[in-house]
Amino acid sequence: MGRFVLGVLFAVLAVWGYDRVFGSTADAGSGGGGGPVAPGAGESSGPKGLSEFADPTPPGPTGETDATGAGETDGAASFAALRAASGARRDALLGTLSRRLRDAADLGAALAVLGTDNAFLHSAEGRAAAEQVAERCVAAEPWAGVRASTRLLEAAANGELRREDADARAGLDRLRQRHDLLVRRTVFDPADLSGARRYEVRSGDSLTTVARALSKSIGLPLQAGTLQLVNRIDNPNVIRQGQGIKAPVEPIRTVVWKSSFLVTVYVGDVVVRSYPCAHGKPGHETPETVFTLGATTENPDWHYGGDVIAFGDPRNPLGTHFVQFQHESYSGFGIHGTNEPESMGTQASLGCIRLGAAEIAEFARFVPRGTKVEVRR
Repeated sequence: MGRFVLGVLFAVLAVWGYDRVFGSTADAGSGGGGGPVAPGAGESSGPKGLSEFADPTPPGPTGETDATGAGETDGAASFAALRAASGARRDALLGTLSRRLRDAADLGAALAVLGTDNAFLHSAEGRAAAEQVAERCVAAEPWAGVRASTRLLEAAANGELRREDADARAGLDRLRQRHDLLVRRTVFDPADLSGARRYEVRSGDSLTTVARALSKSIGLPLQAGTLQLVNRIDNPNVIRQGQGIKAPVEPIRTVVWKSSFLVTVYVGDVVVRSYPCAHGKPGHETPETVFTLGATTENPDWHYGGDVIAFGDPRNPLGTHFVQFQHESYSGFGIHGTNEPESMGTQASLGCIRLGAAEIAEFARFVPRGTKVEVRR
C-alpha cells in the first residue's frame, strides 16, 4: 500500500513539473516573450496609420526603453525624431507616440504628442495621427474645438513645406477642411455671439454704414466684407430692417508663414482662413517683419521699372486685387493675385505675397485696412 501511494505521488509531481516548464514556455511564445507570433489584431507587416500601429515596446521594469534595449528613456520621442529614424528604432518611436496619443486625456495632451512644428505631416503615420486629433476637435464643444484646431493648424504651418511635398500638403489641406467646419460653427455663425457684438439694422442702413458704426463703437477696423463673411450674407446689397448683424470684438490679423507657404487670418486667437501662397524669390525675399494693411486696388496696373503695365496684360502679375503693405522702412510690398497659379508653394515673386484668384478676392473683402500682417520665417 505504501509503495502504491508513493507511486501516485511521484506521477503527480512528474506531471506538475512538465506543465510548469513547458507550459511557461508556451505562454512566453504567445505573449511576445520569445517565440514567433502570427500577425493578429493591431499588427501588420506593412505601414499603417498611427491608430493601427501595434505597440512594439511595452514598458520594462524601469520604464520605457528604446529599441536597442539600452535602457534609454524615450522622453524625446517625437515626429521630428521619427523623420530621422529607421528600422527597430522607428518602430519603437511609433509605438511610444501611438501609446501617448491613445492615452491623451484631452485635446491639449493630444496636441502635445504631435508637437509644435509640422514634422508630423512628413510621415503617413503622423498625418493619420493629426487627422485623429482633428476629428477630436470636430467632436469637441465648438469653441474648445476651434481653438484646439487653430493650434493644430499653427503647428502644421510651422516648418518647411514645399510644393513638391505633395503628401504633406494634402494632409494639411484635410486639416484645413475640418477646421473650416469649426469656424462655421463659431466665428462665422451669426447666431453665436461669443466674442462678438450684435447690431440691429435700421432703415437706410447698408453693410458699409453698419461696418462704419460698429468699427467706431468697438474701436477696431471693420469693413462691409468682414460682416458679410461673419454673417454668411450672400448678397451684401440686401439686408433688411431689424436684421441682426454680428461683428467680432477681437482684432483681425494676418500671419504669413514663409517656410510652409501659408497665409492665416485670425479673429482674436482663432484662425478663420488659411490660404496657400507664394512669396519672394532669392534676391527679392519678402522681409520678415510686421506690416500694416493699406488700401486695396481692384484690377490693378503694375508699375515696374518706370513702366506702367495695364491690368489684363499678360506681363502684369498682380491678378485682380493688390492690397498694399505699409511700413516705415519697406515700400512697394503687398499681397495680390497672380496670373501664375502654379507658383503657389514656391519662391516666385519680387517680394510680394501671391494668392490664388478666389483667395485674394476673399482676403481683400474680409481683412480690414489698418490691421497687422506679420511675416514669419
